[in-house]
Amino acid sequence: MKEFYQLRNNLLIGTILIAVVSFILVWWFYSFNTSLNYLLGACFSLVYVNMLAREVERVGTFKKRIGMTRLAIFMGLIIVATQRQQLQVIPIFLGFMTYKACILFYILPSSLLGNLNKSDKNG
Repeated sequence: MKEFYQLRNNLLIGTILIAVVSFILVWWFYSFNTSLNYLLGACFSLVYVNMLAREVERVGTFKKRIGMTRLAIFMGLIIVATQRQQLQVIPIFLGFMTYKACILFYILPSSLLGNLNKSDKNG
């Protein structure tokens, strides 16, 4: 469980860092309103990752499988974004996908280095 908590914390911190950097870049290249929309999606991304971590933590003890309640967060966010004039769907969606970027930044180096270590041992 120690590794799980460390992974969860790394994903949350990484998502926050990517969100802050992306917020600044979107503000620089587009507008403050667009960057706020991105930040809204990124905040919901953090909520989603936290809910996912809680469900994964409970799989072995209370639950036998992972539920789909997290999907309601994403659907609600997109529905609200399409109904409100002030909100933009694309920046919100991309902000929500920030956690996936964090996962890629976390997984790719370890998998590439893992493959290099395996080839060094075999060769």
